[in-house]
Amino acid sequence: MIQSILSHLLLSSLLVLDVGNSDIVGARYDDQEQVTHTFRIPEHDDWQDVLEKELASLPSVDAAYVGSVNRKVCIPLMERLTQHHITAQLLVHDTALVQTDPRAAKQVGADLLANACAAAEKYEGNTIVVDAGTALTVQANDPKRRLLGVSICPGLSMTAEALHRQTDGLPMVTIARPKECAANDTEECICSGVYYGFVGTIDRIVTQMKREVFGGEPVTVIMTGGITTAKNNPLLQGLQEDLDGTIDYFDPELTLSGFYRMAKVQQAKTTTE
Repeated sequence: MIQSILSHLLLSSLLVLDVGNSDIVGARYDDQEQVTHTFRIPEHDDWQDVLEKELASLPSVDAAYVGSVNRKVCIPLMERLTQHHITAQLLVHDTALVQTDPRAAKQVGADLLANACAAAEKYEGNTIVVDAGTALTVQANDPKRRLLGVSICPGLSMTAEALHRQTDGLPMVTIARPKECAANDTEECICSGVYYGFVGTIDRIVTQMKREVFGGEPVTVIMTGGITTAKNNPLLQGLQEDLDGTIDYFDPELTLSGFYRMAKVQQAKTTTE
């Protein structure tokens, strides 16, 4: 059914935007489905000015599609797109593309749907997607584009910030892979606890999900999210080493490619209605 819909598409250039809780990630796809322009904008006070510059530098686009888990940022972002005469639509949950438990259909985040869609397109068989963003989400998917279940917990930066905000004496630190687990300096102690707690959380949830959801069947585990985008980042290199037996692939483009696939299907349905 999905391939039938896609086969009727007119070729066009699309801007796809992933609006998270920390960053806005964008990619322009040309009429050959190739990425010609990408950007990542931290959601600081000046994010609208940065977005304005990115939009001004873009080649022409026929439409924009926005996947968002951050309504506060999404509204002014859509207004900016309109000001640039870009027709924009929010991506919606299409049950023909990704199936979820009916009880949770209205609660599932757009990023989870995109991950399930992209995982089915890019990898064979059952998958577990570990998305390391502001929050850490771990989701189980089958090859029929069914989202089978999700685990959500704080991400690295959120954990570090919570330690700082909820205590009187612990400083805010930038998390890096510690030199040793049993540290002595306060900042190094925080790095150790947050980093190895993060690694341990991922390993334990993936192990439990494999057993509970898939019962010993083969599973491909993919990690995506902001942490995976910087190739020469020592933090990412540390995670690649410490999660070597847990994560099969690191795929920084997974979510955005899922949003693109959702955008093409939504565009096709709009065109044919």
